[in-house]
Amino acid sequence: MSLPKFCPIILLLAAILSSCVNSPTQTRTPGGFAAVSVDWDYHYSDLKTLCGSADLIAMGTISKTVQIVKEQVSLYSTRSAFQIETILKGEAGKEVIVTQIGTPEMPNYDPAEDPLFKPGEKYILFLKNNPSGIYSGFGPWGRYKIIDNQVFSMNNFLFEAHYDAKGLDFNGVEINDFISQINGILDSVQLYFSDPRTQIPVDIIAFESPGKQSTSMTLSTGKHAATRVKYTLVFDGNESNDTEASLPPGLTVKIVPDSFEIAPNQTYSSTLDVGVESNLKDDKYIIGVQYTLDDGTQGTGYLTVRVRYERN
Repeated sequence: MSLPKFCPIILLLAAILSSCVNSPTQTRTPGGFAAVSVDWDYHYSDLKTLCGSADLIAMGTISKTVQIVKEQVSLYSTRSAFQIETILKGEAGKEVIVTQIGTPEMPNYDPAEDPLFKPGEKYILFLKNNPSGIYSGFGPWGRYKIIDNQVFSMNNFLFEAHYDAKGLDFNGVEINDFISQINGILDSVQLYFSDPRTQIPVDIIAFESPGKQSTSMTLSTGKHAATRVKYTLVFDGNESNDTEASLPPGLTVKIVPDSFEIAPNQTYSSTLDVGVESNLKDDKYIIGVQYTLDDGTQGTGYLTVRVRYERN
């Protein structure tokens, strides 16, 4: 689980090079090489969240290195051509350009947990489209290597670099089974929470003083037929049609809009406004948002509100 950062992203580089990078930094290794370390804003732990975050999910092959760009002093990015064979989500041509931190011309200039692509490697990639039209990934969580029609997550190759692959550890899964898991998510109704400014997934919001915070809610409809959806609040196992009800004194929740018409293969945004007052005790509060479709289809997404005031 990762705390969201409710602050502007200062470095444009962070947004361009990777969809979940905060800011790359460099340190010197004992051998004198400059090693790049990355502060990942979010550690993905399930395919559902990856599917919700990605603009493009595709299977294909890295064909060549297109360009090496000097972004800052001693900090480089490499752009690779990714030839697409199959698109699972989104729209793209036969080839897209994907950017990564690092350069093949200098060792250790790429993050150890997210090494540069090599021509000839085959992957299923989860990608984010940037305003420039160049795609970026989701670190080691957004790339799955294909060898002999089997899928492997990166933790099975990075013997000297470790990242938390819990929930996304695939070691020789048949490619059709892996694609079926992705399609099962994309074809069904899903609810996601994210930071409204960075679009980074959110599972915890933290308060150190009384105030309000807003979280984006996105409903992806998959192949479900046109109908109407209604949001209700679930707190401590109690469901209420009134999103202000059943909450402890000092905690308020408002969903806008909380009911609307939906169509197949669309996404719909709402805002979840959470407010805490000074009389709310320090604790963790689990808020569930349940969606109910007119045909009875239901699902629930959960958000943790952590209150830890700096009291005198």
